[in-house]
Amino acid sequence: MKRKKEKLNVVKPKKQLFYELKEYEKKGCRLYLNGKPSVPEKIVSACLREKTDYMRDFISDEQERIQKVDFIRVKEK
Repeated sequence: MKRKKEKLNVVKPKKQLFYELKEYEKKGCRLYLNGKPSVPEKIVSACLREKTDYMRDFISDEQERIQKVDFIRVKEK
């Protein structure tokens, strides 16, 4: 029973991140994972499955509209 509860706790953040990334895509924003073009499914999988943290790097144009979001793996020393 506890295992099922843990899984439910992961589903909500997963869906939230997925829908957030889909919205960026709809607005014409390019998505990257560690500097390489990516898609929401791969980014969500990496962020929630791996035991490392990811930092978002937002790149904007001259009008300060977000053009690119790069999820960069943060390595601890």
